[in-house]
Amino acid sequence: MISDVGGAVDIVALIREARSRGRDVRLVPAGSSKAESLAQFASSLAFPHWFGGNLDALADSLTTMSREAGRPVEVIWDGVRTLENDDHGAYLAIRAVLEDVSAAEEALYITAVHRL
Repeated sequence: MISDVGGAVDIVALIREARSRGRDVRLVPAGSSKAESLAQFASSLAFPHWFGGNLDALADSLTTMSREAGRPVEVIWDGVRTLENDDHGAYLAIRAVLEDVSAAEEALYITAVHRL
């Protein structure tokens, strides 16, 4: 499941709240395109060098990260409004992967921050 937040978001407070729930927090800035967004996930989440830069690789890498973390993980996907506006199809495709993986992985939480 994805939690959506928007408006004047205090990102520091959002991170503190997730940590207070015992979650390991990972911040991922959204890109303005699918390729840029996938590269941001790979870089921010330290995906392995073999990350394929496609949606299937994103799903596989998120699943592996969640299972190997040893505790709940919250991924905060920050600034998604730019991707949502500039490449709506890419936004929906990435969001669908995040929804599927977080539904399958009990210890993976996703927060989408809708700000520029």
